[in-house]
Amino acid sequence: MRIFDSHVHFVDPSRPEGVLWPESDKAYFGRRLPDDLLESTQTSSLTGCIAVETSRRSIDDDWLLQLANKHALIEGIVLNLQPDSHGFAVRLEQARRSKKFVGVRFRPIGEYALDAPVLQESLELLQRDRSTIEFGAESSELKRSFARLASRFPETNWILDHCGHPKAADSPAPEWCDGVNEIAELPNAFCKVSSDYSTTAIWGSVLSYLLKAFGPARLMYGSNWPAVSQSVGLDAPASQLSAFFGDHSDDILEGNARRAYGVTDTANGNPTDE
Repeated sequence: MRIFDSHVHFVDPSRPEGVLWPESDKAYFGRRLPDDLLESTQTSSLTGCIAVETSRRSIDDDWLLQLANKHALIEGIVLNLQPDSHGFAVRLEQARRSKKFVGVRFRPIGEYALDAPVLQESLELLQRDRSTIEFGAESSELKRSFARLASRFPETNWILDHCGHPKAADSPAPEWCDGVNEIAELPNAFCKVSSDYSTTAIWGSVLSYLLKAFGPARLMYGSNWPAVSQSVGLDAPASQLSAFFGDHSDDILEGNARRAYGVTDTANGNPTDE
């Protein structure tokens, strides 16, 4: 089983400037680097990953850029770069110097004014570069904003993080379903899925709904390591998803993320735009 993990976080609390995430009381707090990620994969083949920055600090974007340049396992990086600030163009130009820069994540999303003119200008720059954009749209309002922005910038691949944050319940909530449907109607919208053991009661229903809404070509595996998979490793959740998605699992566990981010599988000579 081959895995291209579209959502991992690398952190090193021993850095002089420290880290903003995760908090020190979290079970997964600690030094989490590419070698640690590889150790969490025992029976499957981790072909590469997308490293996603959680912080708005420029020093954290810079640290991740440097880490990615040292490790072949990191095939793409998604930075923050503060696209809602007037300094974004300068930070984007710096990020472009790395061939591994593939996109921007809005986080924490609650701090963004999604209709602000400065953000719209930044989105124009990102669309020109064909960079991806992603964020976790937990509320119905944020899902509507996600759909509105994705429709406004159709040449950009927009990625919905963490399955759109379904709530633990007996079945997917109607408002979550409505938001997912509105986003999935857009051909440039993708969704990250993972096995989240905190919501196992509805996880099968969530995955079934996402598969029907997005289809098998616009879902991608993102473990959210180390926050979700630190204790169980990557193999167990990936195997669970592989069994669930069956014939579609190769695309969902690897191919779709490569195409969405424009990352070539150089080891096997497979271009991402096939």
